[in-house]
Amino acid sequence: MQSRSLDAARGNKPARRSALPLGRHLLGCVLLLAAAALSAVLASQRLGALELPGCGVESACGRAARSAWAVLPGTSWPLAFVGLAYFLGLFALFAGAARGVPSVILFVVRIGAAGSAWLLIVLLSTSLPCGYCIAVQLLHLSFWVLIERAPRSARLPRAAGILAGLVVLVTSLLLGLQLVAREQVLLRRGEIDLTESTQEIMRAMLERNRVPVGFRGRYLLGPERAAVRIVLFTDYQCEECQRIDPEVQALVERHESVSLSIKHFPFCSECNPAVTGPAHQNACWAARAAETAGLLFGPAGFFAMHGWLMRTAGGFETEYELEAGIEGLGFDPEGFVETMTSERTLQLVEADVQEALDHGLYQTPAIFINGEELLGWQVENGISRAVASLLSGRLEPGTHQADRPPGALEKCVRDWADPENAPREIPEDRPDWALGSGGASVTVTLFGDLQEPVTAEADGIIRSWLAGSDDGRYVFRHFPLDANCNPYTQLTLTPNSCSAAACVESAVRLFGSAAAWRMQGWMLQHPDRLSNEGLRAAAQALEMDVERLIDERDHPDVTAALRLDLEAARQAGVDEIPSLFINGKRVLRWRWEGLDVGAEILGGILDAAALRD
Repeated sequence: MQSRSLDAARGNKPARRSALPLGRHLLGCVLLLAAAALSAVLASQRLGALELPGCGVESACGRAARSAWAVLPGTSWPLAFVGLAYFLGLFALFAGAARGVPSVILFVVRIGAAGSAWLLIVLLSTSLPCGYCIAVQLLHLSFWVLIERAPRSARLPRAAGILAGLVVLVTSLLLGLQLVAREQVLLRRGEIDLTESTQEIMRAMLERNRVPVGFRGRYLLGPERAAVRIVLFTDYQCEECQRIDPEVQALVERHESVSLSIKHFPFCSECNPAVTGPAHQNACWAARAAETAGLLFGPAGFFAMHGWLMRTAGGFETEYELEAGIEGLGFDPEGFVETMTSERTLQLVEADVQEALDHGLYQTPAIFINGEELLGWQVENGISRAVASLLSGRLEPGTHQADRPPGALEKCVRDWADPENAPREIPEDRPDWALGSGGASVTVTLFGDLQEPVTAEADGIIRSWLAGSDDGRYVFRHFPLDANCNPYTQLTLTPNSCSAAACVESAVRLFGSAAAWRMQGWMLQHPDRLSNEGLRAAAQALEMDVERLIDERDHPDVTAALRLDLEAARQAGVDEIPSLFINGKRVLRWRWEGLDVGAEILGGILDAAALRD
């Protein structure tokens, strides 16, 4: 107190720290603005608003954007969004801190700089050298170096809270924009699909020589000879089917050169072998009711019953409700139930289901016009617009005998290549754990279980294709259907799959990838011999050190490798085994119930991928 009074008596003032030099302050602002600008560019690409040079799907930039390092750990927030918000917030605070840098801001920047240094190491050591990403991290580190020795300021005591609030606010806005952008992309994709599909129908009619197969339903609404011939695969308990049915029937009433016929694809295992459960419990009986009306009352009866079933969502639950509905349509219900429950109606519905499977269909409604599937019909008045466009082309009327829809192979290739089937973000595996060329244009990623038979089938097809190609790369990722090591499954369907996967990873660690691929192939061919005794026999037959292999299964590196595969599966949205990705795009279908075409379809998709690149 005496010293302070003496200073006051002498007129001395407390020493002040020097302000932040103007040049350093301006340089810091420039660095932050540059980092924010690059982050904005990356965010724009993420939103689909910008295509960056050198950032194609298979480029280092594209792979980085699909990797686990593209999002903030523990969240689904893209780092580009967080970075843009962070640099803008930091700029707003730093621009007003000419007298010195608040200590709390320096603390935040130090943490961020550590993260940038770590990310640079990851990008440069995992074959993901994204130039834009590296530049952002270098700018951040430069800013940290700039302010590390800058004068401190006690001002802005709430700076960290302000910065955090700005980051959350801006990031949330960008995430909202991302949702809107995705909806807009889907809408635009629908419009493009509608236009392209309509043009394909026109082109097929005018240019292609079709093999006559008579593609139509058993009953026809409209003229036998029509310029536009609509065939609709439907399910009476499908909401979208119910929504579009009035639009389609109105087209037949409005245009004298439009016809409609119906085929059935009920989502119920009672008549559809491709359905694993009774998703639409009355759908098979509803389809059989429509066929019964056709058998008893002809085309008029079929379409009258069809309309009633659509309006009631196939919802009759009792014989009394069904007979009341028949009477309401003006028909005699006598003998209706007896005919409906006969084997004949079941065979008619099953024939339609098999035809749908032959054409590669797996959902309803499926709309065909003149033998070509119409895509993009979900947009507003999509079917009506497609029909109007076709009619304006003055097509000559014809019969269904000239129509030939694509088969399952063509359908599956189209579905894989569809732009709406965007590449998934699959974190990279170790670069040494792959078959084929590192610079291949076709990369196949298979998430599978070593005890699961369809995984073995897929593996065999991929290896066979790879043997005939010098431009393919195959990566196998473990997804054991065993809750003992897989937190993303609740069931243990393959009790030895965890230890089998660990053995393969042990073989990679001890003996290299070539030995591990031999071990993996043996396991897939002998799924019933994956006990410890069987694995010892396999290791001995493959000339590996048995005990070292078994003991190594619990090594932390092995556990980490399995965890990496499981996390990659979660991020890629894997929901079934096996799950196949070709150049990041999910293979939606390659096997078909009742059709031995797995090798043909999967091989066809791989060939298509090679041609595209």
